[in-house]
Amino acid sequence: MTNDETYDVCVIGGGPAGSTAATFIAMCGHRVLLLEREALPVYKIGESLLPSTIHGICAMLGVTEELKAQNFIRKLGGTFRWGKSPEPWTFAFAESSRFPGPTSYAYQVERIKFDLVLLNNAKRKGVEVREEHRAAIRAKRRHHMILLAVCGIGLCQHSGFPASRRDGHQAGIDVVGREDDGIVGAPCGAAWCALETAKRDRRPAEKRRLPELT
Repeated sequence: MTNDETYDVCVIGGGPAGSTAATFIAMCGHRVLLLEREALPVYKIGESLLPSTIHGICAMLGVTEELKAQNFIRKLGGTFRWGKSPEPWTFAFAESSRFPGPTSYAYQVERIKFDLVLLNNAKRKGVEVREEHRAAIRAKRRHHMILLAVCGIGLCQHSGFPASRRDGHQAGIDVVGREDDGIVGAPCGAAWCALETAKRDRRPAEKRRLPELT
């Protein structure tokens, strides 16, 4: 990464959500960087889709014909065991007025194919995709509040070593924020994370304390 590279949005993760968000943003004329830690295609479990995804979102992305070519299993509805009731609950998409005629089906997709279709489409739509790049969020707490302001993203190659710029310094992305209620960067970055060992903190909000972040 060079010093003069500037992006409007950085998307972390090249799964369906990341590829879709990046593509729509790029279609609006913005410069988008997408970071994916793996080299696709990668096996993942799933996925059972809904008609609104296939005939709505995927159509807007422009991948309708590509999905047809994958020969995914067509899904006309579903059957569930609901709660403690032993009786199965069955439904058909065609029963809804919102999915008339030719749109009353979805796909049971193979993620290894589905994810690749969406990521390749993102590339065609102008998204700069960097596979085998891990991202580490850099954040700071502002004014002893619960809110964290994302101030940058560190990049690592698949080997685990920090990615380097051409000038020899560690690659990273600085989030350029604006002053807004005394919090710099908060309007420009969002970070979601999941912790395997996390437990819910049931204490009142005023008694909760976050560790200092650097």
